[in-house]
Order: sequence, then C-alpha cells, then structure tokens
Amino acid sequence: MGNKILIRDVKREEVIEARLRFECEIGSLKKKLVEYLGCEMSEDYTLNYKGMKMSEEKNLDFYGIEEHDLLVLEENLKKGKKYLLDKDFELVESAQEWLEENIGVSKSMIELLKYRRTDDKKREMIFEFGDKTVKLISSKDKIEDYGFISSEKRRG
Repeated sequence: MGNKILIRDVKREEVIEARLRFECEIGSLKKKLVEYLGCEMSEDYTLNYKGMKMSEEKNLDFYGIEEHDLLVLEENLKKGKKYLLDKDFELVESAQEWLEENIGVSKSMIELLKYRRTDDKKREMIFEFGDKTVKLISSKDKIEDYGFISSEKRRG
C-alpha cells in the first residue's frame, strides 16, 4: 500500500497523513497535494524536508525519507523564505555525516536550521540536535571550523 508520511501545510497549519511509495517523484507528489488542498498553481509551492527544498525530479528515497517523517509544504520565495539549492544538498548531507562522526550524534537526529553563503564564498550551516546547536563553516567542501552556540545566542 505504501509508507505513512506526514505532510505539514504551513499556510493552513494542517498535517496531512499520506501513504506513499519511496519511489514517488517529488513533483508528482507536490502536484497532487496542491490539487488536494485546492490551490491554484503547484509552482507557487515548495516541498521541503529538514529545511531543504526538494527537487521535483528526485524521489522520496533520494532524500533518505523514512516512514513517519515530516515533509513541509510552503509557499515559494514570495514570502522571502530561502531554501537550499539542490546542489547544496550534498554539502549539508556531508556536514551531517561529519557531525555524526565527530560529535557522536545520529545523523537522523540532526536538523538544519540555517544555511547561507558568506561573502568570502564559504558556507555557514547551523544544525540542531536535542538541546544543542552547532555552527559549521565549510570551504571547498571541507569543514573549516565549528562551534556550539549557547542557548542565549539562539534566542537573540
């Protein structure tokens, strides 16, 4: 029948339970969701997983989605939200693997909170796991620096 996946519609603050096959293409899933919700154009929405925009040509399995995972349907950049480009997905994945190896926390528990390109062409990534937040700086696909962020800084 399919695997249970949860999809949160941010605009309507609603969670939809869907049974999907992991081979399901993201573009097809997004189109069906938008139609189900009665929205005008699927191009006005993005489907995201752990803060990353999902490519419409890829399938659920590509992103390592497992049963009971949560996908987020959001309106596109019109609201000023920024998402990862597809080419940056691999860098985030390798950063999560680096954290798993060096910090000792399971990759599945690490969530990307922020990703940005700095003026000097580096990548700044902020991840959260449990009650900890860590900032990584990457240059030329290598972790250059990292540090934990205190809870006071996260709020401010």
